[in-house]
Formats: sequence, C-alpha cells, structure tokens
Amino acid sequence: MSPSSLSSKSSAYHPPQTGLLSYLPSSWVPYAELVRLDRPTGILYFYLPFLFGLLYAACVAQPITPPSSLFTTHIPLFISIVLLRGAAVAWNDVVDRDLDRQVARCRFRPVARGAVSQTNGVAFAAAHMLIWSLILYHLPTQCVYYSIPYAILHVLYPLSKRVTDYAPLFLGLTFAWGVFVSGAALGADPVTLWSEKSWFSLMGLL
Repeated sequence: MSPSSLSSKSSAYHPPQTGLLSYLPSSWVPYAELVRLDRPTGILYFYLPFLFGLLYAACVAQPITPPSSLFTTHIPLFISIVLLRGAAVAWNDVVDRDLDRQVARCRFRPVARGAVSQTNGVAFAAAHMLIWSLILYHLPTQCVYYSIPYAILHVLYPLSKRVTDYAPLFLGLTFAWGVFVSGAALGADPVTLWSEKSWFSLMGLL
C-alpha cells in the first residue's frame, strides 16, 4: 500500500468495527465516544483515589466501619465516578474542540469532527452531572461539601491548559481530591479529624 493511500485512510473517520461500540446504533456511537465508553481504563484514574480514601476512612472513622457499610457506600460512589468521568471528558472535548482538530490523535473526537454539536455536548455533560448530583443527595452532607470543589476542579481543568504550563499538576490535584470526597462519605471528615495531616499526606501520594 502506497504512503498516499495510507495517509488518505488516516485522514478519514471510520466507525468502530469491533468492541462494544460496534454493537450500538450509529446515532449512539458519537455520544458513547464522547464519554470514552470504549476506553474504560480511564475510569481507574477517577476510581483509585476514591478507593484509597474510602479504605483509609474505614480505618480511622469512629466507630470502625463494618464491611457491609463499606460495600454499600462504595456502590453509589463508584456509579458517581463513572458519571463524573463521563461529564468531565465530554466537557473537555467541548472546550478543546478547536485544539483537537489540530492534533492527529484527537481530531476524530465527536465534537471536533462535528458528530456532536457544542450545545449537545454541553447538554450531555450536564445530564451526567445532574444524575451525579442526585446520587450525592443520598450521601452524608460532608461528602456534598467536598464534592462541590471536586466538580469545579474538573470544570476548570480544560481551561487551565490555556493559562499555565502545569496543567498535569492541576489534573493530579483534581484526581487526588477524590480522597476527601470518599472519606467524607463514611463520615471521616479530614478537617475535623485529628489525623488531618495524614489525609493530606495520602492525597499527596496520589
């Protein structure tokens, strides 16, 4: 195959032929791509700080959290993580649409290639955030307090790339903040606990 034919193939979008997205209706595929449904590994970046914070909180909370409560708290938190991750990557694609068109690995993202409009992308992200908020409503009040700055950090991250060269540091802080959210979900508020410094140490390690 000639270099010119390879170039023409790489310059055109091709719908997924394998994996989960290949089984979806064609009208659903752009939205599934928007929330990276075909790349679930990214959920781990959101999930692991929550898991560490939850396990740590289970150790320091008084009284000690029984395994059953740990499990029942973990389920809504995990669902909220999946939703928030979907909202975050969708918002990122909307904000970065013009930049994505200039980058080879990003130019076929749904908003960048025009498969999802800017308005629909924002609405899709907002719908994820709405369901995420409903889940938080059933968690302790302290968890909600820590979730508000957590959501704001995700909103600001795509914008941070335009004003600083340290966007990865900002993203790391955003992910690590999940330690506080999950800890508060078990009632282990790092601000009111004497072991406050150890919370920030755990956050720093992440």
